Amino acid sequence: MKSQNISSATLFFLSVCCLAAYTFAAGAAEPKVHVKVLRADELQLKQNGKTMTATMLEVTLDPLAGSPPHRHPGAVSGYILEGTFEFQVGDEPLQTFKAGDTFFEPAMILHRIGRNPDPEKRTRFIVTMVHPSDARQLVIPEPE
Repeated sequence: MKSQNISSATLFFLSVCCLAAYTFAAGAAEPKVHVKVLRADELQLKQNGKTMTATMLEVTLDPLAGSPPHRHPGAVSGYILEGTFEFQVGDEPLQTFKAGDTFFEPAMILHRIGRNPDPEKRTRFIVTMVHPSDARQLVIPEPE
């Protein structure tokens, strides 16, 4: 196992920056979504002939922060550390998660809603995404 695959971590950070720029261009300069890469590890497994990487991140959403609709090239598992997180993927109903709850997103499913509905408190969660190591973007904005 190759630990701390910086290229995957950098790729995710740049993808999030692009998503933030998209949000800013849409007129929502504040509040913000903050992403910290905790680690990225190349896995000793292949899926569809591609080497996979597991990237772990800490995501913090300012009060009322959220992201526009997007997709991820790999499956995402998350654990809510604090606050409230509203979440909708695909055609599933809107779900609300609190500290101690977990969530899952299958690879390439449309993540329609991901937001902190609280006007005063931040939301913080940990996610792990298992994705192809050669993925060009880890956050893929949905075309309008």
